Amino acid sequence: MPRLWHPSTIMAISFAVDLERISKAANIGIPMATAAVFLAGHLVSFYFHFLTVPLLMLTGLNLYYLRGQRTHALLANFGILAQMRYLFESIGPEFRQYFFLSDVEEKPFNRVERAEVYRKAKNVDASSSFGSQLLFDGSEFKLLHSMFPVSKSELRKPPIIVGEERGIDNAYHMAKPLMISAMSFGALGENAVSALARGAKLANIAMNTGEGGFPKYHLRGGCDLIFQMGTAKFGVRNHDATLNDDKLRELAAHENVKMIEIKFSQGAKPGKGGLLPKEKITKEIAELRGVPMGEDVISPPFHAECR
Repeated sequence: MPRLWHPSTIMAISFAVDLERISKAANIGIPMATAAVFLAGHLVSFYFHFLTVPLLMLTGLNLYYLRGQRTHALLANFGILAQMRYLFESIGPEFRQYFFLSDVEEKPFNRVERAEVYRKAKNVDASSSFGSQLLFDGSEFKLLHSMFPVSKSELRKPPIIVGEERGIDNAYHMAKPLMISAMSFGALGENAVSALARGAKLANIAMNTGEGGFPKYHLRGGCDLIFQMGTAKFGVRNHDATLNDDKLRELAAHENVKMIEIKFSQGAKPGKGGLLPKEKITKEIAELRGVPMGEDVISPPFHAECR
C-alpha cells in the first residue's frame, strides 16, 4: 500500500557538523599544505615561498594550541579551528546590537536612550517629532499638562535653602531640587568625574563627591560640591583614620565646597566596613585619600570618634 503524506506534514532535513573530524583534517592538512608549498618553492617557482612563511606561522600557532597551551580546552582539543568560536563570541554583541535587537530592547540603556544622551552631550536638540518608539500605555504614573499653565515670565522658583532654620551665616542656596548623588572617584575615574562636574556646572546643580578622598577633579569642574566624609575620612584623615581638623578646615574654606555630608555607615553593608585591596591602590588614589601605598585600606563600620 503506498504511503500517504498529510499536507500539514513538515519534512525537515538536518545537517550535522562533525567538528572533531573537520579539526583532525585541518590539523593534518595545514602542515601538509606547508610542506607542499615549501617543495613547490624549490621545484616550481621561488614565489611559492611567499605562502610558505604564513603557513609556517599558522602551523606553529596550531601546534602551540594543541600541545603548548593548557588554558583553553577547546583549543587543546580542536586546534586553530576552535578560534572560530571565540571569534563569533567577540563579534556577537555587535551583531545583536546592529542587526537583531530593536532600538528599545537593550538594558540598562537602550539605543533610543543612548542616542538622546549623545545628542544632549553635543548640545544638539534631542526632541523628535511624529510620535515615539516607547510605549506609554502601561501602568506607570503620567503627568498631564495644565489647561491654564503659569507663564514662564510669572514663574518664580524659590531656592532650596539648607541651613537657614539653624541660622547659619553661610547657608547654601540650591537653585534646583536636583543634584548628582555620591559616587566614589575610585569607582568612576578621572574622565567620568570631570565630565559629571562640568555637566553639573552647566546645569547649575550641586554634585556630591562621594567618599573617594580629596575632590581634585571635582573642583576643576567649577560646580557646587557637597563633600562626603565617610567612616575612613579619606582626604581629611590622620593615619589612624581619625579626623584631621586642619585638613577639613582647609577643604571647607574652598569656595566651591558648599556643604559637608557625614556618612555614618555603609548603606550597602550595614554594621560592616569596607576593604580596598592594596593591589587596587594607585599613587593618585593614595594621595587623594591620604593612605599609604602597599597596604590594604579598611573603611571601618563606624567613625572612630563614635566609640
